[in-house]
Amino acid sequence: LDDPILNRRWEKKFWQEIRPLIEAKVAQKTRDQWDAIFEGSDACYAPVLSMEEAPSHPHIAEREVFQERHGVMQPAPAPRFGNATPVVADTDMSAQDFDLVLKDWT
Repeated sequence: LDDPILNRRWEKKFWQEIRPLIEAKVAQKTRDQWDAIFEGSDACYAPVLSMEEAPSHPHIAEREVFQERHGVMQPAPAPRFGNATPVVADTDMSAQDFDLVLKDWT
């Protein structure tokens, strides 16, 4: 991107002009191509994953961010306080009686 307007990127009043330039640049590659470009860098970047993809992403899987409970893959409870305090969600989130589920939490 050689547009001189990018020299003003720190000035919020120019962001509306800059946005289409960045959108066009990002659209030139697939998400997988951007992943390959940023892999191993110190850039603040992460792909937007679908709910189906997220549990198997290496970083998310290592941190056990998702748990399968009652046949449903769902985010694990948070916050967690390290490995010394494992968290297990015992409530069946697929239950049809949500009042019963909420009562169980109180």
